[in-house]
Amino acid sequence: MLDVLVCTNLVNYTIAVRGVRPSVQRPALLLYEPRRFERQPLPGVRHLPINIWSLRLVRWLAKLGRVHTLYLPHHRFNPRVAAAAASAHSVAYLDDGLDTLRRQPRNFDLDRVIDQPPYFTFRDHGALPDWLARFEVRPVCDLVDLASVSPRTAMPLAGIDHVFFESPGLQPAAVIRSLGLDPRRSLVVRHPIAAKRGDVPAECRTVNGTDFNPEATLLASQGKAFYFGETMVLVFALHAGPAARNRIRAQLSGPQRDNLVLDLQPAESAGEVQLFEPAVSVS
Repeated sequence: MLDVLVCTNLVNYTIAVRGVRPSVQRPALLLYEPRRFERQPLPGVRHLPINIWSLRLVRWLAKLGRVHTLYLPHHRFNPRVAAAAASAHSVAYLDDGLDTLRRQPRNFDLDRVIDQPPYFTFRDHGALPDWLARFEVRPVCDLVDLASVSPRTAMPLAGIDHVFFESPGLQPAAVIRSLGLDPRRSLVVRHPIAAKRGDVPAECRTVNGTDFNPEATLLASQGKAFYFGETMVLVFALHAGPAARNRIRAQLSGPQRDNLVLDLQPAESAGEVQLFEPAVSVS
């Protein structure tokens, strides 16, 4: 038998390779999304990109009784994965990112959770939402591991005072305009999905987020102001050390903020913009 791990982003891949540590108990097959992150060579682990053929393979391996544990990021995925989960010896879950900190998750069908399956997550998380009581929560690695799993380098920030990570809720152009920031000393990290990109002042520098290592950038920075919407990079900034050396600001709608178990309080506001900051000073 073998274990199968399905990793759709760097968060659950980090949980898999640094926490679950596939192949320690059994040979492992790891399905990954090559557009989202770069895989690492791991002894005893066969990597395959997620596509129709690899998902069919997992479904048939499970149907033949060859899958011991199927590790999933969540429920709302390909129907072939659901079929594999029904045939696998056991199912466990890998922290997928912000859903772990949402009071109401977006990607789980909680009525399908029985017998408290394992849920692998980060040790840094404090309070967790009530819905995770349905799982056996296993903190297995640290948020800082996100920075070292990716081989990409930190962003060059010479001449930059304000860095915006495009994400749901954040409007870089509105923040720059309302707070009177100098766009020439501002950098916008563009969202990898073009449809989720917003307006950016012409004077701003921009980079593609997938070309650099956001977590390594935050760890290497001091005295910068970082702005986020609803993104896991905000959680990293709050809890992995960067908040002690930089200003961390979040622009979130009321429903976004209310649904996150993050300790944030109102920060400065101007016109149409309301920002939040860590509720407790980090030092």
